[in-house]
Amino acid sequence: MEVFMRGLSYSVSKEEVIIEIARILHREDYLTLWGSIPVNLEVQLHRNKRTGRGHSGCGRFTVALPSVAFRFLQEFGGDYPLVIFKCGQRRVFFERSNTNPRTDIVDKLLRTPYVNPHAEAEKQKRTTEAEANRIPIRRIEFGWECRDYVFSSEWEKSLDPVGLLGYDEDRREFRVTFGPNIIALRSAQINWVSYGMDGPCPVIYFNLDSAPVFEEMIPPGSSPFKRTRTSSLDPDHERVVAYASLSVRFTCDSRGSLEMFRALHKISPLNKEKGDLYPKERRKLFSVELIRRFELWLAQLEFEVAFQLEKIVRDAQVDFREILALRQAVGDLIRSKNVKHTVGVIRSFGTTLKETTWDPHPDFIRKLFFKVAREYVPETKSLADMALEDTFSCYHVSVTPTGMKFGGPFPERSNRVFRRYPDRHSCFVRVTFEEETRLQFRFDREVDGATFVKKRYGTILRETGLKIAGRDYRFLAYSQSALKEHSVWFMRPFRNEFRDLVDPASIIDSLGDFDNARDPQLIYCPGRYGARISQAFTSTDSGVSIEPEEIQTISDIKVFKVQGNPSSGTWNFTDGVGTISPELAKQIWDTMRARRRSAKRVRIYPKCFQIRFQGCKGMVSVDHRQSGRELVLRPSMIKFEAPEWSEIEIARAFDRPSPFYLNRPLIMVLEALGVDYQVFKDYQDMAVREAQNSRQEFERAGNLLEQYGLGASFRLPSIMYHLHKLGVPMQKDPFYKHLMDFAINHVLRELKHHARIPIDGYTLVGVADVHGWLAPNEVFACIVNQQTRKLEYLEGDMVVTRSPVIHPGDIQIVRAIGCPPPGSPFEQEPLPNAVVFSIKGDRPIPSKTGGGDLDGDVYNIAPLHTLPIRRTYPAAAYTDAPKKLLAWKCTMDDVAEFVTDYINSDVLGLVAINWLIIADQSGKSIFDDDCMTLAQLHSDAVDYPKSSTPVPLDKIPKLKFKRKPDWNQPETMNDSRSADWYESQRAIGRLFRAIELPALDIVQAVGRKQRKKLDEEEDEEDRLLAQFGRMSIRDDDQVDVAVYGRITEFIDEDVDPDHRASAFTLFDRYAAELKTICCSYTISRGRNAMLTEEEAVVGTIVATTSQPRQRRDMISKLRDQTSLQVKGVRNELISEEDGYDTKLRKAWALWRLTQEERDVMGARTLGLIALGVIFDTIREFEEELKGRI
Repeated sequence: MEVFMRGLSYSVSKEEVIIEIARILHREDYLTLWGSIPVNLEVQLHRNKRTGRGHSGCGRFTVALPSVAFRFLQEFGGDYPLVIFKCGQRRVFFERSNTNPRTDIVDKLLRTPYVNPHAEAEKQKRTTEAEANRIPIRRIEFGWECRDYVFSSEWEKSLDPVGLLGYDEDRREFRVTFGPNIIALRSAQINWVSYGMDGPCPVIYFNLDSAPVFEEMIPPGSSPFKRTRTSSLDPDHERVVAYASLSVRFTCDSRGSLEMFRALHKISPLNKEKGDLYPKERRKLFSVELIRRFELWLAQLEFEVAFQLEKIVRDAQVDFREILALRQAVGDLIRSKNVKHTVGVIRSFGTTLKETTWDPHPDFIRKLFFKVAREYVPETKSLADMALEDTFSCYHVSVTPTGMKFGGPFPERSNRVFRRYPDRHSCFVRVTFEEETRLQFRFDREVDGATFVKKRYGTILRETGLKIAGRDYRFLAYSQSALKEHSVWFMRPFRNEFRDLVDPASIIDSLGDFDNARDPQLIYCPGRYGARISQAFTSTDSGVSIEPEEIQTISDIKVFKVQGNPSSGTWNFTDGVGTISPELAKQIWDTMRARRRSAKRVRIYPKCFQIRFQGCKGMVSVDHRQSGRELVLRPSMIKFEAPEWSEIEIARAFDRPSPFYLNRPLIMVLEALGVDYQVFKDYQDMAVREAQNSRQEFERAGNLLEQYGLGASFRLPSIMYHLHKLGVPMQKDPFYKHLMDFAINHVLRELKHHARIPIDGYTLVGVADVHGWLAPNEVFACIVNQQTRKLEYLEGDMVVTRSPVIHPGDIQIVRAIGCPPPGSPFEQEPLPNAVVFSIKGDRPIPSKTGGGDLDGDVYNIAPLHTLPIRRTYPAAAYTDAPKKLLAWKCTMDDVAEFVTDYINSDVLGLVAINWLIIADQSGKSIFDDDCMTLAQLHSDAVDYPKSSTPVPLDKIPKLKFKRKPDWNQPETMNDSRSADWYESQRAIGRLFRAIELPALDIVQAVGRKQRKKLDEEEDEEDRLLAQFGRMSIRDDDQVDVAVYGRITEFIDEDVDPDHRASAFTLFDRYAAELKTICCSYTISRGRNAMLTEEEAVVGTIVATTSQPRQRRDMISKLRDQTSLQVKGVRNELISEEDGYDTKLRKAWALWRLTQEERDVMGARTLGLIALGVIFDTIREFEEELKGRI
């Protein structure tokens, strides 16, 4: 509908008119008429016919919906409006136009969101400037930034005709084109730039934290794609690209090019500039001869040593001349000590290189190596290795488009295959295929990524394997969780104790029979075959062995999907779940307690376990009717036959409930089902208040950390509760301040960018009511309160769902029966920390929540009044994705090809984000036809690892329009280019804007301070004196004073010399391992990338990333490693043979040492571990005394 307007000031521009009218149309009361996105409008100002310039003071504006225009006219229409509208200090009058709007304008307004005209003009200005400043390039050079501040050119190419360097506004990257080649430098990967005259040559220099992207243009008409990825620019560049890609130098055409680059520099978000250019030399640091000599040396060394040396080179810490200069020193160290000692020295050397500021002395590397070797404290076993018996040392290799990166070895949970070969763990390597930036391979509709992936990654998987530390490794298998990260296992063949050859083929043959009548199609479907093999590579704890006569198999409980119609298929109420006797469950838990000291803190044994057994996978729950040692399986659990494996392996024991957090997809569906925005806002406001108030006292800090699972590795919540009980006020000490700053930042970032809002509910594993006691749509659920250790029962109407949510029917309402009635089976065995689903009804409740089952899926459950849904929607009934079947029985080559296809076709994330954005853009929200299509595609994408049938990229519905909702902005954006984004009016958009993230420049300051402390650490001799000479209480530290007062109630304050010496040794080992962890689990590939000690203890990573999943994965690995390290320290301090007195004296000696050495990296966090042991030991002692009384 068109609205005519008159009375405009002649000086008012069209843009000003649009902004003033939009200010009204975007009010909240207008949004109810339009939808989730700000209403768009078209303004036309009538030309001044008398002067021929400007406008006549009259015009019209158009909106797509008449209801919006009528609402506007009710307020501002006519000569005597209810509200006066002013623009440019003049009153403007409105009335309905006597002409109908053009249909093309209405269509455009329906399809596109409102754009602030000033922001659009600013973006267009930047784009125009970028196009006008394309800089001619005469020469490209890749090289090495030497320690004496010289740029060594290791590969160069003169360009004739010239290349062009420009800036792509949409992609936020600098792009250099020459011939068919493209070099792309993303703004986020540029550390700094410098530009100026190098003699007569104008030069632009980029210092990067990861290698650029290399592309090649495809001739028009030969492919649906415009470009393809490449690993290098030519065969000679291939020689150096893996090592010398972080320093790039462009020689320009003229001095004027530098002014043009200055203009591009201002357009880009890049604000990192250094003044001086490095002088250039050609030092041939990566020549063919040096590379050949290094590779020959590696092949002669023990693998463990060779791996660490190659890791340092591939981390861009040293060049080949520097590493070869250490050959004699490494050989001498192996001969004088041993391989294990040498590996420890080289690892410590690699960490020290990252910590140390550059030294231009020509012999700096050798001197530093000798210093590290001299000060290295050998370890009998790493702290993390001491934590758990069911771990193994895992070597990591990341394969990127241009090269490889090495990591580890780090302790990880083992699996049934690796437990079979305890002395051969170095023969197995976890290989991840990823981008240079540690992100997953990304899709670009203009780039033929599939061909590149097949050429680069597929060739490695199927044909060549990998050369790692001079040894040949071949593809072995993967686990399902690792496949999602594009990670697989490689191995090198070896001989076992019987001199039999162990290689990928023999290991696969030993796992079981995959060609069987139970699933006749399995052996013909590569993805399904790989998935069944992956069961043997699932990370598990070893449990107990069981005899064949102790195993039962009973039928699943099924109903026909259409009553009385067998051809309709069946619903399975017990899909993936069996039962276990109480005695066997106790034995499993006792076995786990013997291996995992942390499990001893739980006094009751779990009643639900996720297991792997022979060819079975799934859940077992305790059935109180079973006696002796008995395991009951169902056909839905048995995936293949493997009778020779007799051990029950535990993937997870459910010994405590998990909290319920909202997320963006769930909020989008809940909002569409009638839950008011204010419900979400109230929960978010409460979370923000709790976060901000956590700085006030230790108790609140402990509550925050516990709620969000922060600091769990170091048992921080418990420590803070103890300090609160001692009456210690929250410390102003920078360490505690930074610790809480990082914790609060983590919480607020999760709220803002993921809507991860805690609510009153739980996340519980699902099992079946094997007794048949529950009625249809009933559940039974209870949890163990972690403070009181008492059972709490859920009762009444409950919302139950399962992540990910993508369909309106994924949220169901069930009835929880509450406290079990007398005589019910749940009175006998309440199965705490699980939700028990009924086996009655026309369809299983789990299957209604996004196709869930009972093989280990966890379900979110909360009272209905917590999330007051006003309407429900029928559950989805997805069609099964067709299986891709081969005409022959699968081999591992076929599985390797499937992995390659999976990397290419892993569109699950793309489907999910398109669903969320389209739901935001569409007036129909999640009920839009495209959203329903995407829900089915999501189901197919989830099934892809087992069906081998990918979701075609061209089948995924595109967004309604190019502009995206503001909540979709990546964390890495640091500008306000609103022309690319619109303000979402859905709940997730409003929640996003309600959170202001604090500026955390402090993390850079903490990092700089940490690096400075590392540079200034005292020599070992000085510290040896310090440990004996400065054991005094710090009167200025209230924590130290409180701990002193508490511990002297039980022991005297003197520190035993033996305990003092042990503490010092433990301190050095701990600090070295912590530094390695902090260097390894960053989300940056930068040479000096390193986490702070505060990040490690909280269990977070403050750095921003465009792929949050990358941070989540890295945080998870960080927490796993610090948890193992902390357990190792505690095992050193707490021995079963020691009495309370000895335990306290050991921990007290360590606490005193960390207090005196608090400025050394690792001291503060190690002190927290000692503090935890002190508090736990005192608590146990006092509980024992109470028991005696």
